[in-house]
Amino acid sequence: MKKIKLINYSTTDSTNAQAKALAEQGAEELTVVTAKSQTNGKGQKDRSFYSNGGLYMSVILRPQDSVSIDDLSLLTLYAATCVLKALKRCFPTPLGIKWVNDILSKEGKVCGILTETTLSANAGYTEYSIVGIGINLGKIDFPHDLKEIAASLEVDENRLPRIRKKLVKLIAKGLSRYRRELKSRKFLYYYRLNCVIMDQKITVNPHSGEEPYEATVLGISDDGGLMTVSKHGAVILRSADVSVEY
Repeated sequence: MKKIKLINYSTTDSTNAQAKALAEQGAEELTVVTAKSQTNGKGQKDRSFYSNGGLYMSVILRPQDSVSIDDLSLLTLYAATCVLKALKRCFPTPLGIKWVNDILSKEGKVCGILTETTLSANAGYTEYSIVGIGINLGKIDFPHDLKEIAASLEVDENRLPRIRKKLVKLIAKGLSRYRRELKSRKFLYYYRLNCVIMDQKITVNPHSGEEPYEATVLGISDDGGLMTVSKHGAVILRSADVSVEY
């Protein structure tokens, strides 16, 4: 495993933005940017990500031509398995994955993942990927519109620094194996086993702007799609927001 290079902030605008700037300057793979809070945290579809307390980290990966584009499309799913394994090492709380990039507890969403990939303009391969991870830890006063959705993993304030350090190490170590794992796709077994919406009725909110509809989850395809059946028939979702009672 390559050596992890840590760049730690108390507060920054966005660890993904900082990691991207470093990647553009030639930062090596497994450079990790961390922060305890973000003033402009990024979520899926350019949404803001509330980031006031916890662990916010972004990892630079440089797959270049060693990973196919098809395999790299599974990076977010693989990152979710790395995060879940790390959290289970640190917390007894029951946790699971909600397709495609959220970690849930019984109380709500405790972690979100955002993967951003930059392609080489000339060489036709992936220049770098940034895996951004936001984990809610300790006491967090969520805004009113998030109180019914978000949750935080309970940690004594005195233990927070040690927990943050351990999680960064475990997650980065897991991500360091991405080439082998994405190629073999063996990690999908763990992902499916811990996906909380398997065989569940869900509400699908298409990113295309279509009306939400109900569907039943049949499984996760080998290329990371969500296999569903609904009034629209059998459909494999590639991009959508889904919600479920958990």
